[in-house]
Amino acid sequence: MSFLDFAKICERVRKTSSKNVKVAIIADYLRKLDNIELPIAARFLSGRIFPKGSGLDMNIGYRTLLKALVDVTGLSKQRLLELYKKHGDLGSMTEEALKEKRTLRAFFGQQEQVSLREVYDELRRIAEISGEESIKRREIRLRGLLARLSPLEVKYLFKLILSELRIGVVERIVEQSIAEAFNRDLDEVRRAVLLMGDIGEVALMAKENRLSQARITPLRPLGFMLAEPFSSPREIEEYFGKDLIAEYKYDGIRTQLHKKNNEIRLFSRRLEDITGSFPEIINGAKKLDHDIILDGEVLAFKDGHPLPFSELQKRLRRKDPWKIMKEIPVIYLVYDIMYLDGQSLIEKPLLERKKILAELSFPEPLKLSPYKIVKKAEEIEKMFKESR
Repeated sequence: MSFLDFAKICERVRKTSSKNVKVAIIADYLRKLDNIELPIAARFLSGRIFPKGSGLDMNIGYRTLLKALVDVTGLSKQRLLELYKKHGDLGSMTEEALKEKRTLRAFFGQQEQVSLREVYDELRRIAEISGEESIKRREIRLRGLLARLSPLEVKYLFKLILSELRIGVVERIVEQSIAEAFNRDLDEVRRAVLLMGDIGEVALMAKENRLSQARITPLRPLGFMLAEPFSSPREIEEYFGKDLIAEYKYDGIRTQLHKKNNEIRLFSRRLEDITGSFPEIINGAKKLDHDIILDGEVLAFKDGHPLPFSELQKRLRRKDPWKIMKEIPVIYLVYDIMYLDGQSLIEKPLLERKKILAELSFPEPLKLSPYKIVKKAEEIEKMFKESR
């Protein structure tokens, strides 16, 4: 399949507001893909280029894309900015800019179609560029790719690079499309995505009827369980009417900690690898005696008190985190465990998982987050005031 086929599918999906029609279009498209194309397309349709947790990042922003567009089209920056103001979207602006250049129209018509796999492979090569003059080298490869694509293809290439697909599709719609495409149970597809963390791999497993083989694996991030708000402690009591586990909400970074043998990785809520930002947590985790996957919160913490979230943000993506460690120290507060020494624990009740955590020893700066069993609104209100 060509990348142009993918772009045309995106256009069809964008032009309909019906969720069922979107699912039908995507499902029909997925059925036609081979085993190499299917994972790529599933990720692309979810608005991602690479698997979550892969550590790969395009490192290409608006400025680089505009510069490449100036070079390819010959249009001035001023004209491109006028088109951007008209569309408010870099992808759509790009499509019109390329169509506006008459000399390119005939040029595009003579080009052989570029496959979906070729585009993915080239984007991967660009993402892997590092070292001296990496920005310039990325620009050169990007221009080479743009010269091979039609205006519609470049439109969706830019949208993918900027994570701004904007065709009315979220990951849950892609999950539903996978289930329909290969006649699988939707809950089974969603459970596999939760465990594997990669919708591309799950799409292939669905095609090959291997969803039951989905497993939690250390060093590969899994989906996070998220929260829903209630308006008051009384509403919580009336809704559940039974014993509950109450714990503090921390103003930090929700983080999975994975350890397998001596390798440790940290993943954010978006399943981005943030291992390099917190070396003291890595050093502490090395002292754990188990292969483990923990759920918790990285919190800026100094002199017995949490620091503002804005301080914690200063620790992210620094090339030299060691220089700021004393100024903004962090701790890792553990409140859940999903895997321990070869055994998945996510099917166990939360209270049982809490008891397993209580039996483990956590070296500094890892700390076990406290919790209480509550039932009445007054108990919840009291703990809320304590947290404030």
